[in-house]
Amino acid sequence: MITLKIPYKSSDEFQTFLKGLRREYSCLVRYSYNRLKDGVSEKDIRTLHKQLKNVDNIDAWDRQTSIMEAKQILNKHLDSKVIFGGRKNNIKYLKGLISKEDYKNNRILPLIIIGEKANYGNRKFKLDLLNNKIIYKYSRKKHFELTIPELKGSYKQLYKLQECHKTYSIKLTDTKSTA
Repeated sequence: MITLKIPYKSSDEFQTFLKGLRREYSCLVRYSYNRLKDGVSEKDIRTLHKQLKNVDNIDAWDRQTSIMEAKQILNKHLDSKVIFGGRKNNIKYLKGLISKEDYKNNRILPLIIIGEKANYGNRKFKLDLLNNKIIYKYSRKKHFELTIPELKGSYKQLYKLQECHKTYSIKLTDTKSTA
């Protein structure tokens, strides 16, 4: 697997929207992790997700992705305790070195959208590298343009992704996208 970190520029509207999506997604990952740890099946977790009240903007595909990410975290840390946001962040908060707001912001995970070959590599993203754009298709009617810098060096591998429609996943943070 190849990982590329690509800085992007977007509208303030998108950044606000993304922060809300990432917050909801993080809640689902933590919730799914705890249910998986308790031995609840994946199918039951999907049903339980629908009952949660604070995750209105997350669709079924993102919910499934949150379960897959929770599974990865659980498999990676079978014997150790997981502290979402990191141990250092938790210690700083407990010592009073950072505020509750900073603590919560540091716990927000990147939004991960896993791709699939049937949907040209990724159902929610369209690579428009000739115009230095990546288009995030949140819904059928709501699309956001992410402007990326001119691609040089190892970033040129993205052109191959655009041409041959291989599966790719994207992680969205505040200022960088990882493909």
